[in-house]
Amino acid sequence: MIIFFAVIFTITMVMGVLTVDLGLWLSDRRAVVKAADLAALAGSQDLPADDQLAIDNAKAWAKRNGYEDGKDGVTVTPQLFCSNTLTHAVSGICRNPNPSSPDPAPCSVGQHCDAIRVTIRKPGAHIFSSFFGMGEIKEGSAARATLSFDLLPLDTVLALDSTYSMRYPACDSHGNPDGCCNSHQDNPGCPIQEAKDAASNFTDILLPEDNTLTQVGLAPYRDCYIPPRQNSSCVPAGWVIPLTTDAEDVHDGIDIISADGNTNICLALWQSDQVLSGANAQEGDSVRRYVVILSDGDNNYSASTSYGQGQPPLACRPDYRPWENDGYNGSECRPGQTRERQLDTKTLALADQLAADGVEIFVVGFSVCSHPNSAQGKTPGYCNGVGNPDHDNAADRRLLKCIASSTEGTNDHYFEVESASELPEIFQIIAWQIAGRALTE
Repeated sequence: MIIFFAVIFTITMVMGVLTVDLGLWLSDRRAVVKAADLAALAGSQDLPADDQLAIDNAKAWAKRNGYEDGKDGVTVTPQLFCSNTLTHAVSGICRNPNPSSPDPAPCSVGQHCDAIRVTIRKPGAHIFSSFFGMGEIKEGSAARATLSFDLLPLDTVLALDSTYSMRYPACDSHGNPDGCCNSHQDNPGCPIQEAKDAASNFTDILLPEDNTLTQVGLAPYRDCYIPPRQNSSCVPAGWVIPLTTDAEDVHDGIDIISADGNTNICLALWQSDQVLSGANAQEGDSVRRYVVILSDGDNNYSASTSYGQGQPPLACRPDYRPWENDGYNGSECRPGQTRERQLDTKTLALADQLAADGVEIFVVGFSVCSHPNSAQGKTPGYCNGVGNPDHDNAADRRLLKCIASSTEGTNDHYFEVESASELPEIFQIIAWQIAGRALTE
């Protein structure tokens, strides 16, 4: 009996002490699992924008929960992956190079990864187990947080200024001064040519070869269109390109644009709206719609091209004696003219209507009178001044900033360049911003 009791007692004690250590191990494991989960979720908040920050924040959250990498035998190992299988490239998002694989692909810092796995390991807690010759136990857990993205359909219209100011000045016989245009308007530095190059780059970004969800249309503008009006200074038939997924169709339209005629920015917005609501427009609540307009902000009215049969719609023509010109309707910086101011007011009203209908407007200001004023953002008080008798030095820039869909107090939808050579870069920036808006988690 004594021997039997001793054996039973020993077994019972061993089981007891191991149960204590097993309880500690299980408790440790639950804590490690929770810490790994939180660390992975914390790191994923910074993906795909900043891969390194995601790693740093994952380690920081592990430390906050008691698991500091390299301390007391603890290891915290974040790993980046790419799991998205988007059908075509989108700026700022990785693509899994092997979409048929069920597992995400390894990803490196700087590749805009969309998933992070955090593995935490630590020595297991023990009180009695080491007395029985058991080695050190490593508690460990790994957790992965993944962001998956889908693409929303996009419809975008490019409204390009094709007025006389885009071909001025003409290159003289002594050479090509910066920004001049030759007789064909196709030399580098010529504003209309730089604008066409910018539009082409923009189109290539939004319409890759395998694209099915993104459409681009083209709406060059002056102060009239053929049809309905028949005038050599109006935008010819065939320049307006309906929404399409085919980049070549848009390129063909861009290639034939030239500069002439006067400016009616309101008509540019009106025509863009016609394209956005045309037969090719995508349907559904998820469709995002955009207008990108290039302008100097200087509306000018010419009765010879804008009054009579085929004149612009009432929403984009002045109310005061439209059969007459303003005292000055050129592109130089002058005090506001009567019909010019009325066009400014109607331009803003139409932009507000487009915004109310869900259309987002980006504006590129080029050759705007006076100097840029980045400190002045779009505000209700500032925009209430549209249509007043101010000089073009203030009125033109105010109009452009106020028709842009900028957040109040900012100019986040308004870009301005002083040199035509800057246009391709600005249009590229806007194209990537629009492409990014197609992403939804």
